[in-house]
Amino acid sequence: MSFRRALPWGILAGILIVYVGSILRMHPENFFGMTQDDTIYFSSAKALADGRGYILPSVPGTPPATKYPVLYPWILSWVWRLNPSFPANLTDAIRITIAFGAIFVALTFYFLRSLKGLNDSEALLLTAVCALHPIVLGYSGGVLTEMPFSAVALATMVVAEKALARNANTSTAVAGGILAGLSMLLRILGLPIAAGIFIAGITRRAWRQTAIWSVSVAPFFGWLVWRTLTSARAIPPPGMAVAGPGFQQTWTFYTSYIGMRKLSMVSGHVVWEMLLSQFIYLLAHVPGLFISSMFGEHIMPWFLGTLVVLGTIVFGLVQQARLGGWQPIHFALPFYLAAILMWDYPEIKRFLIPFLPLIAASLWYGGKEIARELASAIRAPRPAFERAFAAVLGVVAIALALGMAWNFVFSGRAEMAKTSEDAASLLVEKKEAYEWLRANTPPDARVVAGEDVALYLYTGRQAMSHLTLVPAGAYDANQLREDLDHMTDVARAIGAGYWMASPDDSSKQRKAAKPPLEIRFAGIESVLPELFRSSGGRVKIYGTNCILHPEEAACASADRTLFPASNFNSSH
Repeated sequence: MSFRRALPWGILAGILIVYVGSILRMHPENFFGMTQDDTIYFSSAKALADGRGYILPSVPGTPPATKYPVLYPWILSWVWRLNPSFPANLTDAIRITIAFGAIFVALTFYFLRSLKGLNDSEALLLTAVCALHPIVLGYSGGVLTEMPFSAVALATMVVAEKALARNANTSTAVAGGILAGLSMLLRILGLPIAAGIFIAGITRRAWRQTAIWSVSVAPFFGWLVWRTLTSARAIPPPGMAVAGPGFQQTWTFYTSYIGMRKLSMVSGHVVWEMLLSQFIYLLAHVPGLFISSMFGEHIMPWFLGTLVVLGTIVFGLVQQARLGGWQPIHFALPFYLAAILMWDYPEIKRFLIPFLPLIAASLWYGGKEIARELASAIRAPRPAFERAFAAVLGVVAIALALGMAWNFVFSGRAEMAKTSEDAASLLVEKKEAYEWLRANTPPDARVVAGEDVALYLYTGRQAMSHLTLVPAGAYDANQLREDLDHMTDVARAIGAGYWMASPDDSSKQRKAAKPPLEIRFAGIESVLPELFRSSGGRVKIYGTNCILHPEEAACASADRTLFPASNFNSSH
């Protein structure tokens, strides 16, 4: 291989080294537990390694794990088999994520290099942008499916481009189908990607290749359908089944995406607002991948910048597709975005990682085409006004491009480093609380805590979060108020003897819900007896006797705070 041909791959290797080094510098183990999903994956992996099946071992009643596909927890189960010592084995789990991330970065270069209108230098630059993007770095250090799914999904779409060519051989089509099936077993969002690829094959009239690809996908799709239809509904144990709505919705959060979605469909007005909000989030977060935090709190510049960047991305995507042909990734994108619209979750950027290479390439190519048109307009023999207007637009475009470059280089990473430091500091105090629970509570004790699954992994004590808010509460103040009134339902339902409090307990909720949630936490904790306080005073454990036995005379003064939706006080 000549030096010139080897050089791009050498630069790619350098990008991968910087990528891995950037992740390790953040000390990613400090982020474990911040999303809750990571702890659920890892605890279910432990259950699989222990031969207990695919369950939620941290949740009282150990219900089946019906919320997430099984492939990622199964991969993580090998971490527990090879190293059952927690939290030491977290390092091994993170290495798996980094390995998938490295595959994603390599595939990004391969994909970008194949696009018409981009040379190797541009492909390498955009690969570096994708590899070192704060969103990619952040999720590359977690025990989450974002990077494994992104790697397999991108591989699925890259291989599909070859698999659905009319002259493709059978093995390529089979490989493409298997990759699509594996993406489904990592995240249910693999389904819309597979749907888009199927439509791409039909559009190309590659009948034989599409049929082979479909037959290869069918066993995976069939298994998902079979598991959905035959899996027993995760019903709370008899003692918990009659618990209040706060417990019911929290249980549903652990066991069913669809069930949680149904809880939010309280009215047509709320459903419409949820869909509209998700659509606005989507339109904002696609360009937000490049201009997030760039304008601070200045709404009008942010709005205009968002429109310009989004328009450039759409323009570049269409122009590039016309130049090089519509690929399976282009067909998969609208199906994927439609699925995101049905997913009531405002942090959309994490879902966009599989398509980040396409979005970045579209922005780059669209920007090049617009710059070329503006330069041509300035040089053309046109009226002075038109040339001056083109020059102004060119200055604005250059300013926006420089702003995005500055934002990319200097924004996000420092914030992640600070978050890691803060999390590490707080974790020291949380570990003190976990040690107290191990030393002072029986093995069958139950706890409510913000990071309940992490508590289980550290202590072996089953736990649940204090409360899961119904998403409709973001659009209906009465729903939020009702949720907060039932804050103690979970503790009563599972017989939790301990209430663990930490300053980050409300951090996983929507921004608007945090202030009332913090006030409600403070009120409850003010009437519970303190059993433990960490050395820094930030993590505390309270006794819950008055939550479990409100009828006792000593609890009369606390009942109105603990149970505002009930009339316990009238019985005293």
